[in-house]
Amino acid sequence: MPKKTTILIVVLLLFTAGLVYIAVRTEQQNPNQIDEETISEEELTDLVPTINPQTQISFSPSVIDTGTNPQISQSVNVAANTNGQTISGIQLELSYDPAVLTNITIEPAENNLFGPNPAVLINSVDPNLGRISFAITLPSLDSDEVVGSSNIATITFSTLQNKVQNTQITVLPKTTVRSLKSTNSLLQNAMPLNINFSSPSAQQIIISPTLTPSDSQPL
Repeated sequence: MPKKTTILIVVLLLFTAGLVYIAVRTEQQNPNQIDEETISEEELTDLVPTINPQTQISFSPSVIDTGTNPQISQSVNVAANTNGQTISGIQLELSYDPAVLTNITIEPAENNLFGPNPAVLINSVDPNLGRISFAITLPSLDSDEVVGSSNIATITFSTLQNKVQNTQITVLPKTTVRSLKSTNSLLQNAMPLNINFSSPSAQQIIISPTLTPSDSQPL
């Protein structure tokens, strides 16, 4: 075997041995290596929080009847009930039929669950797609998370020419309820708003009876 080839093989073997030695020493001395046996169940839960969703979203009232004047502006509140959980924000993703509902606006509700000065991160209404996006959170990162049942937003709308008997504003699956203590959404369920259209009461037309020859009285 040529002398140069022998020297090259020896150098490669020494280089490989050196790498193996460094890898073993690094593994033994790595301060970031965590011994799984030393982690308690409580600490593991803190690292990966798992919170069972409990918050419910609904409309108040849940049913609106437009009566005989469907063009009159209607208002409805969106309410949240955290059922004992603390939350930091809610992003509403709502859908409606733009052929039936129009002039839609959404604003923070009075006596808001997130306090008198909540932060509104998203406020968007797409009249072409029939989509409402609204995100409301705590006033600041220093604010304590909130708990309870109260309104979070007020939606105002009008209806177009009555072409259907009823319609809905539905809560889309992308709606989320957030907490600083968890990475998952805390939304348990959401109920839609039902809008009914009442036809105007039929006008009572009084028709005078028509005398027939048999009903006529002799002069």
